[in-house]
Amino acid sequence: MVKAGLAHVLHNPHIYTFFRRAGLVTDTGNGVRRAMRLVKEAVGTEPVFCEQGTETAVVVLESNGDCCD
Repeated sequence: MVKAGLAHVLHNPHIYTFFRRAGLVTDTGNGVRRAMRLVKEAVGTEPVFCEQGTETAVVVLESNGDCCD
């Protein structure tokens, strides 16, 4: 679950550096929390994160539900 750890892992430092120098990145580690807040404000519920193997799916529901098996 994303909310539990709130740890940031920089997956591609070269891309981050490029966007940072271009002024398109404010800070590392705040995008997921901001996205969760904005989705909750827009639809009333937080997105659901479903981890399946090495992939993570993000599902935006109009009401709370479980998308993971």
